[in-house]
Amino acid sequence: MPNDTGLLPEALAAALGDVVADCRREWQRDLALIAAEARAATAEMKLMAAPGTGGLAELQRRIDKIEERGLLYRGTWQAADGYERGHAVTHQGALWHCNTPTRDAPGTSRHWTLMAKSAAPPRPVIA
Repeated sequence: MPNDTGLLPEALAAALGDVVADCRREWQRDLALIAAEARAATAEMKLMAAPGTGGLAELQRRIDKIEERGLLYRGTWQAADGYERGHAVTHQGALWHCNTPTRDAPGTSRHWTLMAKSAAPPRPVIA
């Protein structure tokens, strides 16, 4: 409470001064951490972009390869064939996408993702 002169008592003023000083130290510490993280991120980006490091160029090569390939429909799944990422096959009335190289049948492993399923039950295979 202000005293008769309208000023805060010295103890309260001192306590507020301590709180302000603590906040200032905490903010300075936080700013120093943010600045250090920014310097580290900048150094990492410069390293990735440096000629001969393969950083950004390697990522761009991988993106280009994926975009060139797209989705390749390989027809009905065949046990004798191997499949790569980006291949699509039909199997038991469904359309499947290959996620990683495999010879597994669609629906039996994590190598495949179901893209579309027929509403009709699968037809029997006639040999």
